[in-house]
Amino acid sequence: MKLEALNIESFNVTDGRVTYMDAKAGLKKEISDLNLKFSDISFEKPVGVSFGLKIDGKPVLLEGSVGPVGKEPGKGTVPLDLVLKAVDQLEVKIKGSLTDPLAAQGFDLDIRVAPFSPKKLAGVFNQAIPLKPKDPAVLEKFSLAVKAKGNPAGISLSSGEWVLDDSKLAFSADAKDFSLPDVKFDLRLDNIDLDRYLPQAKEGPPSSAAPASAAPDSKAKKTDYGPLRKLILDGKINIAKLKARDATVENIVVHILAKNGVITVDPLSLDLYKGSMASKVEVNVQKEDPITRMNLDAQGIQAGSLIRDTLKKEWIEGTLKAGFGLTMTGDAPDRIKKSLTGQGEILIHGRRGHRH
Repeated sequence: MKLEALNIESFNVTDGRVTYMDAKAGLKKEISDLNLKFSDISFEKPVGVSFGLKIDGKPVLLEGSVGPVGKEPGKGTVPLDLVLKAVDQLEVKIKGSLTDPLAAQGFDLDIRVAPFSPKKLAGVFNQAIPLKPKDPAVLEKFSLAVKAKGNPAGISLSSGEWVLDDSKLAFSADAKDFSLPDVKFDLRLDNIDLDRYLPQAKEGPPSSAAPASAAPDSKAKKTDYGPLRKLILDGKINIAKLKARDATVENIVVHILAKNGVITVDPLSLDLYKGSMASKVEVNVQKEDPITRMNLDAQGIQAGSLIRDTLKKEWIEGTLKAGFGLTMTGDAPDRIKKSLTGQGEILIHGRRGHRH
């Protein structure tokens, strides 16, 4: 029997409560004040939705509208416009549509997470930040905006913008044929200081004890490169400025390609300390033993400044120029065959040092 019309003023569930207890783990979670309301329920008009609850006393609210759902619910395009608010800290807006929710399960959504403080949100749930950052002023601002479109055959992300404190990342991505998979992405970061997010270094001299190295296992199981042979990848990464271990690197450009068992990184280039470095890497896993080839060219790098910032040492003062090519065959320490060719030059206060 086909229902020709539907008109219900409202449907309500009020004052619900759920308690979860795990005596062995000493865990107790309580969901209280659970309220669900659907208003203006019909086929032809948007249905109002209001769903609220408290998790351990902390409020979560979902409000908005869904529909019209049409006379054949589960088929066709269903608009939605929802806002999720949690613990007076987090607000997520979701607007767009679902296509054939019970069959094709397609979606086309605009998702926006309003700026909030991850540090404060963790505090609300009495959760400590896993790693204590060196800079206590970080993790105070996060936001996200992205358009997501897809179905079981693939997903696309566009117009993505991710903000963390003073850093902004623009991104897009496409994934399809998940059995391979076939992935394409583009990431563009303006700047980030990783030293601010890493834990404070422990004081005192570093330990001189070297970890014991395991003897090569001649019977070690061979690596299965089957997944890499199927992988199709086209990824681009651009970072305008990055700081790590007190070293500043600029204009980082990385392009990763993978197809038919050949993975290439070309270019991998960057600018640092008034100089530049360019590299190309190729890993071929078409056969049982992988072949890795790498070429590197460094020009005009101020070696003294680099060492001072990263190692805090006054070892050398001059300009670094180097180039080499490396080829490796095999995937286990006892089976790798290497071939290295290249040359380098360091200009030290007018004297040249060579290494071939």
